Amino acid sequence: MAFLSSLRVGPASVVERLLKAGAAEIAALGPLVLIVRTPADAPYEFTETLERSILATESIPTAVLESVLVTSEIPTVYAPSDPNNDPDQAAMLAELSAAPHTIIPLGNRGRLQGAAERVITIGRSPEAQVLLLEPSVSARHAELIVTDAATRLVDVASKNGTLHNGSEVRPYDKVWLQPMDRVQFGQVEGFVCDARALRAVLRYPNTLV
Repeated sequence: MAFLSSLRVGPASVVERLLKAGAAEIAALGPLVLIVRTPADAPYEFTETLERSILATESIPTAVLESVLVTSEIPTVYAPSDPNNDPDQAAMLAELSAAPHTIIPLGNRGRLQGAAERVITIGRSPEAQVLLLEPSVSARHAELIVTDAATRLVDVASKNGTLHNGSEVRPYDKVWLQPMDRVQFGQVEGFVCDARALRAVLRYPNTLV
């Protein structure tokens, strides 16, 4: 039986992919997934431009972009476990219930042919692979270095800095990320999580309507 959740999470195509993903597809999403919280005072086009930057590297036909850019209530199904019994999943559930968020898979983003690692650019520039259209974010703000086993965060001398669990990341230092670590680019907040945990939270029938 399916339910509707009050979680406002997008893009819809990524959410649907997560809900249906098997073990191989979950692994392809990468060791961690980045989730960005929409700032309360963000420009109205913040979410749309961010989602377009995500979908630009997903195999999604242009004709369906408008339909998948809708960030609204998402369908969920019963999960075999209750996220409230897992501290990380409980924290994630509370976070996603508090504000709109955007899911950013990291597995194939920035991958070069034959390369063992990929570099994902984050910033306000239209060329950024994760486009954060917010005044406090530099044109080229930060990078994520992703391998099949781990993810590292790098601040590339941004004007307003990058935070990791509340501590400033020194320019060009490489910080290892763990599930449920909090990150902040200028005034834009987010966190990283395990894709399996995120799938469990999205499937949980919380806040039924």
